[in-house]
Amino acid sequence: MNPKEIIFQFHELWYNMSDFTWNNMTWMGVQCYKNPMDMWIVQELIAEIRPYAIIETGTFQGGSALFYAHITDLLNLDSKILTIDINGRTFLPKHPKITYLAYPSESQECFDKCREILVMETREEKILLILDSDHTTDHVYKELSLYSKLNPAYIIVEDTNMTGPADAVTMFLAENNNYVVDRCREKFLFTFNPGGFLRRKQYK
Repeated sequence: MNPKEIIFQFHELWYNMSDFTWNNMTWMGVQCYKNPMDMWIVQELIAEIRPYAIIETGTFQGGSALFYAHITDLLNLDSKILTIDINGRTFLPKHPKITYLAYPSESQECFDKCREILVMETREEKILLILDSDHTTDHVYKELSLYSKLNPAYIIVEDTNMTGPADAVTMFLAENNNYVVDRCREKFLFTFNPGGFLRRKQYK
């Protein structure tokens, strides 16, 4: 069998068995809907970039934000974790690095709030942006267009195994030549984010 077909079939099986796989994952006891291979890539990126800030859209239960905070703790980084979700929840994990923002992630108001909190000045290149909220093409494209103004070193558009995020990335790259798809981040072969790891060209 063709290796690509094997990967596709495994991906389809693992994704569709969500009650036993990604829909049944936790980080330190907090629900975290992620592909563990992609999370491993995220910790590699955090170690490489050593980000001043990580901006995440799509908080859900806060498991991924807590993961990012713990990785930066292990690396002794003084990073800010801004996680955005329109559905503000009462019970979310607490960590001094995490700021929860209850806004529509694609809104100018939310973007302005992020800039206010970060006070970035010359540290823009040290931002890691992770998009995992509404997966419609229009929404993801708006997020990309808005937050790319921060010139993040790296953008991860999650769930590009779905049409909406994948089409948004295609649209964004067609008009923004500052970013390229970083295929080396797909080294484990199985990813929910094919073509969704975007590196800023000037960042090394």
